[in-house]
Amino acid sequence: MALDRIWSRHEPLLVLVALPPLVLRERFPPWAQALALAWLALPWLARRARTGRWTVPTVLDPVALALLCTLPGTIHAATQSAPDVGLAAAVSRAESLVFAMALAYAMANWVRTPRRAWLAAGGLLLASLALVAFGLVGVDWLPKVPALSPLLDRLPRLVGAVPHATLPAYGQAAEVTIHPNSVAALAILFVPLALACLAWPARSPRDDTPTPSAPPSPAPSPPPPAVLGERVGGWGPAGAPPRWLRPLAAAALAATLPFLVLTQSRGAWLGLAAAMVGMAAVRWKPVRAALAGAGATAVVLAALVGPAQIVARIAAGGLPGAESAGGRLRLWQEALALVHAHPVWGIGLNTFVVVHGRRPEYGGAYVYQGAPHAHNTLLQAALDYGLPGFVAVVGLYAALFAAAWRAHRRLAGTPLDAVVIGLAFGLLAHAAHGLVDAVAIGGKIGFVPWALAGALAGIRARAHRWVGEASVTGQRPVPASPS
Repeated sequence: MALDRIWSRHEPLLVLVALPPLVLRERFPPWAQALALAWLALPWLARRARTGRWTVPTVLDPVALALLCTLPGTIHAATQSAPDVGLAAAVSRAESLVFAMALAYAMANWVRTPRRAWLAAGGLLLASLALVAFGLVGVDWLPKVPALSPLLDRLPRLVGAVPHATLPAYGQAAEVTIHPNSVAALAILFVPLALACLAWPARSPRDDTPTPSAPPSPAPSPPPPAVLGERVGGWGPAGAPPRWLRPLAAAALAATLPFLVLTQSRGAWLGLAAAMVGMAAVRWKPVRAALAGAGATAVVLAALVGPAQIVARIAAGGLPGAESAGGRLRLWQEALALVHAHPVWGIGLNTFVVVHGRRPEYGGAYVYQGAPHAHNTLLQAALDYGLPGFVAVVGLYAALFAAAWRAHRRLAGTPLDAVVIGLAFGLLAHAAHGLVDAVAIGGKIGFVPWALAGALAGIRARAHRWVGEASVTGQRPVPASPS
């Protein structure tokens, strides 16, 4: 069928058609959301008719199912926590989560060949350029660094604000401005991918050293000319990186890194630094040794000083940046108390602003506390989805780590390893940022990390097949080193 072929070739782009009514539902009539959800069902039905299965099996399957199973309970909890706006707020986040998962599975099912893996990397790099362009004209810049204020004041504000699901019912603005920290949390997803596509080697020097104990492998039979050595358009030998990828990666780095400086997001900087150190550790053994030594030293120092003393000094303002850090600690304590009070279904999906703003001293009235979320992704997951959802999100992190590790082991020595490394450490940067800030699971912009997760899961699902094919690199792949 022609429609089936169209979905098969362009599924991620076609899924994006449903983005506006599901992510910005406050701007659309109710029938638009129903139509968008029906649209998202089409690729699943087409795949079932074409292949006899709903989706390619991935590491995301149990996590996605677990999160979806929490939705009825946490939506009901939202109607109890905030009877006036809870249902609308919870449905808004649930629809955003469904869209994010649909995009992840679209990526996972679409990345069926090495060429599509490179195209996915290129598409994500283009998305990073679009994100920077959007941020430059849409972010409500904060004057954290006075030296940057004259430059930030000159940037136009062409995108005013985005709709909010809960605040209008409490006399607050119906729309909220775009915070630089939120955009920075997305931008750091793409930096490791750009860097890996630009500079990650296909082989390391040790791979060229024959192992004395193992006899040399017989030379593989040359693949057909149509598979090896053929050039098509902007592509090199089949399966090799396209020639346009490195210039695109360089452009993405040149745009994203200065933009991250402008956001002045310390959480994003720390998350990106963690990813860069991780990439260096994967590449070089001395970095791994240095990290092990630094970690041991940190543990010893923490034991000598005492964790309680460290926390007390931060809360009391005894360390640089302690005003912000102390506020985060107090917020986390309050969030933990809410989790303790509502362990099963959480406080209700997307109701943190309301529940956190209702204090006993206010007599049940609502006062906005200045925190739209718990500033920690895992804490926010426990609040939104309850402890079952918290376990599911931890499982998501573990599943993506396992997928990245196994895909890296399969594809080490091939150019496609760069895509695996870039996706994995982009997600690591985002997760590290989530320790001190949060892009909520199912938030309006939360579909972006799900897109990277879907691409990584799709590559992992097929790496075992690609590694034996000449179409991966046009040559015999080099096995990963045991180290």
